[in-house]
Amino acid sequence: LKRVTGMKSGARLFVNGGSGGVGSIAVQYARHLGAEVIASCSSANAEWVRELGAAQVVDYRSCNPAEVLEGLDAVFDTIGNLHADDYFGCLKRGGAFATTGTGGRSMEQLVERHGKRLWLMAGLADVVKLNLRGRMRHGVKVGMVLAQPRQAYLEELAALADQGVIQPRIDRSFTLEQVPDAFAVSQTGRTRGKLIIDIGA
Repeated sequence: LKRVTGMKSGARLFVNGGSGGVGSIAVQYARHLGAEVIASCSSANAEWVRELGAAQVVDYRSCNPAEVLEGLDAVFDTIGNLHADDYFGCLKRGGAFATTGTGGRSMEQLVERHGKRLWLMAGLADVVKLNLRGRMRHGVKVGMVLAQPRQAYLEELAALADQGVIQPRIDRSFTLEQVPDAFAVSQTGRTRGKLIIDIGA
């Protein structure tokens, strides 16, 4: 999040999917950095996401966030289903759109068009094109967020968890034999916090 968006104190950040496994951590971490956090979630999770640190919550079921947000320094699409083009107008010049997807076509669309071997390359090409268009036309950048389990990152997050600054919220846990069930639940996009696999259960 810091690498792609340059997140710092006083920044206005929109987190897409504020109640999910990635989003719930992102809201807390960005708030710790001093950002003003706006997050999307369902109305059922709105109060919970505010408790995590969101100053404002947008119900994605009742409105299109891209039509009501403005003056943002960064967008973090933790679900990977937003189209970057739709959010360029919400961002200040110098802002950033970070996504766990490709910022345009969904994984399913990419696989359907390019096949299982080339879909990721096509997605990366989408990000490169969006980044060029965003920089040239709007003065904003687009970047893909990939998991980076580096020791320094993990130590920082572990320390914040020990201090209670970041509190991972567990939706439910599964045994190792229930991994297919956990994956199915994950794919619904309706989790509230983290799903965990208890390998000792």
